[in-house]
Amino acid sequence: PASISLFGHSSAEVDIDLDTSLPAAQYSATCLVQILHSNANVSTTVLLNAELQVPCVQFSTEHIDFSNVPTTPGEKHQHKIHLLNKCDSPIVIKAQIQSDSKPANATCTVAPDTIHLAALGGAEIIVELTTGSWEPCKLKRSLCLGLNSSQHLHYIPISANVMKPSWALLHNSRNINADEQFIFDRQPNEIKEEPLMLQNTGSVPLKFQTSSSFVIPRAGLLSPGGKQKLLLTTTFMKKNCKTHSLTVEFLFSGVKDPFRVYAQASTREPIPNVQHRSVFEADFSRFRMDETTGT
Repeated sequence: PASISLFGHSSAEVDIDLDTSLPAAQYSATCLVQILHSNANVSTTVLLNAELQVPCVQFSTEHIDFSNVPTTPGEKHQHKIHLLNKCDSPIVIKAQIQSDSKPANATCTVAPDTIHLAALGGAEIIVELTTGSWEPCKLKRSLCLGLNSSQHLHYIPISANVMKPSWALLHNSRNINADEQFIFDRQPNEIKEEPLMLQNTGSVPLKFQTSSSFVIPRAGLLSPGGKQKLLLTTTFMKKNCKTHSLTVEFLFSGVKDPFRVYAQASTREPIPNVQHRSVFEADFSRFRMDETTGT
């Protein structure tokens, strides 16, 4: 209130409103309070000084970019943010995720949602992205941080590009498509490794595994543009068989159905060693010369 009356040894509290809309991190305010004594025609003037600190927090990043992630339902990706209190008084921060676009096939969460920063202290929060389906999408969100109150808000944009992976499986530099068969030669009882080449041709990391025990290695992770040499280790021929077939199955992250190809080892029949006689050779032993005619 602008004025107040006190009687005897009573006391009262007076609220002083200060304008906190200034952008400065710390500023001072001065207020004059005049006290009039009822028993004497005198007055006392009191000078009140107030120093106000606007919460000032340093963030390790101003943009959370998950970049390209594969379309694997339930797969989680985390991004950590470090906070540093630049003030010499404690700060309480409330954190929440806000949507900036239409719903996407992925969700974002933040933990913890309440952070108590000690004076000049630090803390860490984690933003987690979880993919929700096999379909690709582009995600845009914001991390909203309230510093001590809703009057001091800080926003950090969040982005992610959920994409399907792509790859190429090569045999002798030839691309092998799904459900396709490739053939190579083997001799009977020959034990020999047959090389394949797996290449990540997409923009997201390619995680692969295979249930085929004869493939080495059976699992791996390829960065975009990366290559991995694979070996088929049991492709050999038996004496009584002319062909030997194998089913090679791969599971790729971000892909719902398995990828299958079929390998077939076949043996070539050896060329028989046939001895040909010259057309000019003849057997004259069964011919007898006629002594009369000389023929």
